[in-house]
Amino acid sequence: MTKALQKCADAVGGELEPRCAAELKEVRRGLLEDYRISPLLVDRCKDDVKVHCSGVPRREVLHCLMDVARHQYRTAADADTDAAKLKRLSDGCYTSVCSSRT
Repeated sequence: MTKALQKCADAVGGELEPRCAAELKEVRRGLLEDYRISPLLVDRCKDDVKVHCSGVPRREVLHCLMDVARHQYRTAADADTDAAKLKRLSDGCYTSVCSSRT
């Protein structure tokens, strides 16, 4: 954690100073641009990335996985159809992708 982020994390009550909010926004953008920052996500999603997001630039892989997860969530009622099974993430990957959306 950078010194600036540590100061933000140590802030008590109220809103973050604009400088801190900007720093946190930049870190979040970096996390969303490179799915490999989360070792758990990489481990749980390596096969799903190959199936659903091959050819996608690295900075867009998390967005690709999120799109597949969103589609999976919306079509949960049809989960037993062959078409739905083709558009599914593994359970571990789905859980990791959904928890990364915070």
